[in-house]
Amino acid sequence: METCFIGIGGVARSGKDTLARLLARELESFGNFCSVLSLAKPLKQELDDFCYENFGIAATTDKTEEKLIIRDLLVGYGSAKRKLTEGRYFTEEADRRLRYTKRDVVIVPDIRYDEYEKDEVFWLKEEHQGVLIHLSRFNFDVIEEQEDGDWVGLNGRNFVKPANIHEEINDPKLAKKADYKLSWPTFEKKSDEMCLPYVEKIVQWLIDTRKVSANVLI
Repeated sequence: METCFIGIGGVARSGKDTLARLLARELESFGNFCSVLSLAKPLKQELDDFCYENFGIAATTDKTEEKLIIRDLLVGYGSAKRKLTEGRYFTEEADRRLRYTKRDVVIVPDIRYDEYEKDEVFWLKEEHQGVLIHLSRFNFDVIEEQEDGDWVGLNGRNFVKPANIHEEINDPKLAKKADYKLSWPTFEKKSDEMCLPYVEKIVQWLIDTRKVSANVLI
């Protein structure tokens, strides 16, 4: 059977890497060979030495406060590379890496752009016949609202907002073209355990819609 490609889109800090990791783990529990392939990995590798020498921060850092410091640099470098290649620099690099990878499922946790004709969404859905999952994360806020003269507490959803203008422009496009949309809350404790029911629903959707064959997952 051909490799199943699953792309994940969403703004920064929505939990894309977490979803990719848990989805790979769940699919592998059914006997699949999975690979998590980051489009941005080469960018971070190319800038890693520069970031560490000038800021004392690794380009591959997972710390939110450090990411905020170097994010504009990474985005600017990536944007220049994309302009030179009309959005193809990182997808073509991914294809080169895929030549050495044989997996049942490839999960791409950072589908971010749909600007050029053959951008990342085109690469995922048209060139690899993949599916796109759009992810968003929210916090529950208590909102006070006056009702018949009384103030009542309401639980409102405060979604994580785009980190920059690129996400502000592209994220709605990704959401529109997504095959599956998922919104999950922020989990403070036992996050993997709390996220698992959402992941299980995605796996079941993949089976039900025949995006992934049931006989592969058995």
